[in-house]
Amino acid sequence: MNIVTITFHKSASMFLFNYFKDISVFRNIKLYSDNLNNSLEFEDHDFNLPFIVSPFRVGTIRGMQSFASKYKQLIECNIPNTIYIIHVRNPIDILISEYYSYGFMHVEDQFNSNYIRGVRQYIKYHTIDEFCIKTATDWLEKHKRLYSIISQNIDKPNFVISSYSEMKNNYKTWNNKMYNILGLENSQRIKLYTKYEKEFNLQPLDNEKVINKEEKRHIRNGSDKQYITALQSETVTKLIELYLSIMPENIKGRIPDLKF
Repeated sequence: MNIVTITFHKSASMFLFNYFKDISVFRNIKLYSDNLNNSLEFEDHDFNLPFIVSPFRVGTIRGMQSFASKYKQLIECNIPNTIYIIHVRNPIDILISEYYSYGFMHVEDQFNSNYIRGVRQYIKYHTIDEFCIKTATDWLEKHKRLYSIISQNIDKPNFVISSYSEMKNNYKTWNNKMYNILGLENSQRIKLYTKYEKEFNLQPLDNEKVINKEEKRHIRNGSDKQYITALQSETVTKLIELYLSIMPENIKGRIPDLKF
């Protein structure tokens, strides 16, 4: 069995990386991830090859900025005996998380890309509403590709939607779902639950304290639809219209994190 897990940045992608890293240890299998140096192996080979050379591989792909056609091809090549897990978060909350994370929470001298430096510089001189509108527009084609992938595959038995809100609001149920899909032993399920459950029982960050550098935490942040209080109503309306305009009809209303 192969497992391919795809998610956007700012959708608990580091949590998923660590979670699936533990699973790879449990199952004694090789882990592919954008967070590991072996990412070049994936880039340099045919899409089928990395999964054929290993009898069981967990792939955790995270990349809002780099969500390119290769991920679409990865799914469309329909590798035999492969489960595809697409982890989805409300796209407007992704924008909010990006704003506070890159604007105020990352240490500036640790930035390792011109992209992140550019985001920090933009945030210094623009409001959160301006940032969200600009970023949503810049990323719209990437979201459109993701929604298209979901639309074309949502009813296939080897295609699984993982919901950020489900994971955050009822981590035990979400963990059991992964346990059933991945065929883990009960003791392994309990270990995963015990190790990560605490991340979902923290109070939401106070955004004003984040801006004032009084509070900092890179961990599950808090409320669903945080954008309702963080953005002006006109901005929210515009963003919802933008995302609904690219969402195929057959997935509207079916995924909690894509309901507005």
